[in-house]
Amino acid sequence: MITPASILIGIALIVATIPYIVGPPLGKRANIILPTLNMKKSDRAVNPVVTAIRDLDVDYRAGIINPEDYQLARSQLLKQAEQFYNEQGQKKRDVAEDLIAQKKNEAKHLNVCPDCGSEVQAEDRFCTACGTVLDQACPNCQNPVHSEDRFCSSCGEPQ
Repeated sequence: MITPASILIGIALIVATIPYIVGPPLGKRANIILPTLNMKKSDRAVNPVVTAIRDLDVDYRAGIINPEDYQLARSQLLKQAEQFYNEQGQKKRDVAEDLIAQKKNEAKHLNVCPDCGSEVQAEDRFCTACGTVLDQACPNCQNPVHSEDRFCSSCGEPQ
């Protein structure tokens, strides 16, 4: 005699196997129909030309576009993509150069006191906020030595 529990177990097994049977064919078909789903989100958002090239390739493989039109459209899209990436590369270089220049400018003008953290000028020997000695002169060669240094960077004399 078949119990209600065995019927429920059989139904659960059938329901659990359906995704394994139906899933692979649908997954393969989804890749053919929607190739842009495999693209990184950043590629789709940043460059719509890449999406257009992939869509064109799919249409060509499906036989929707003839070979002559495909070659012409693809070459035009590739030129657009190259121009886009060249512009993006130039923008990134400009931003990087600006950041480097800004950091160099900050490094020239911004020194801080090791004790209180107040801003001091590079030529200052004492902190104007707390009076800490910023630079000392080496007793051997008279070159400036930072207060944290254990040896003179010019002559090697211990401090």
